Amino acid sequence: MPKLIVGRHTETIFNQQNIFTGCMDVPLSAKGIAQANSMINSIYTENIDVVFTSGLQRAKETAAILMQAYYEKRHDKYPVFGENRRYCTDKYIPILSDERLNERSYGILEGLNKKEVELKYGKQQVFLWRRGWSESPKSGESLQDVCVRVHSCLNDVIIPLLKERNNVLIICHQNSMRAIKIILENINSADAAYIEFANGEFMYFYYDDGQLHPLR
Repeated sequence: MPKLIVGRHTETIFNQQNIFTGCMDVPLSAKGIAQANSMINSIYTENIDVVFTSGLQRAKETAAILMQAYYEKRHDKYPVFGENRRYCTDKYIPILSDERLNERSYGILEGLNKKEVELKYGKQQVFLWRRGWSESPKSGESLQDVCVRVHSCLNDVIIPLLKERNNVLIICHQNSMRAIKIILENINSADAAYIEFANGEFMYFYYDDGQLHPLR
């Protein structure tokens, strides 16, 4: 059965400094580069056919390091960056991007230290912005907003590839991963607050009879 594997990008220079990143396009830290290399231990036995990332550099950088390590382990298919799915063959693994998989926008909070934001607005308000369902900081997105665009990406792009019996890897972000889990596991808005993923963490699903099911 085809698989969907979803991973969070590794540590960035903003993660390291406890800064709200959102849609600011920052690179991985030195630790993040090492983490991306070690992610291979979780997926090198999987037969990946196509990779999707968000439109942000940290996801693309994580995918590039990971897929280079994947090639070095297996030496069977070449990872190729581009926007053309014709590379989805026995010879190549296309690495594509879709901005609907981007991290949520944190609006006016982006680039600010999280502790300083807590002191200014209070821990409860910051918790609602970060883990709530419909709350969003000024000029930013809510988790509900992220779910809408991620759902559209799954329906338009990812599920058709799975129907064609391709194994798909997505490298994205904390909140786009949360959105995927919420959508595919039908998690209610109250429980969504407790979903969290570490840098470099994966979750796995299999596609069967028109549905995606979590692999435990």
